[in-house]
Amino acid sequence: YSPELNRIEMVWKQMKYYWRDFQVMTADKIEQWVERVSNQFGKEYMFTF
Repeated sequence: YSPELNRIEMVWKQMKYYWRDFQVMTADKIEQWVERVSNQFGKEYMFTF
């Protein structure tokens, strides 16, 4: 297991530490936010190596 090589782990790290607004979220808000990021990935949300 190599989280640094797993693409989804890299995306989750970006989401948790760089793209997320630090505020208290309900489960519904988290679900909406994850959906928004996944829909905008490559447009608004991206990362490079």
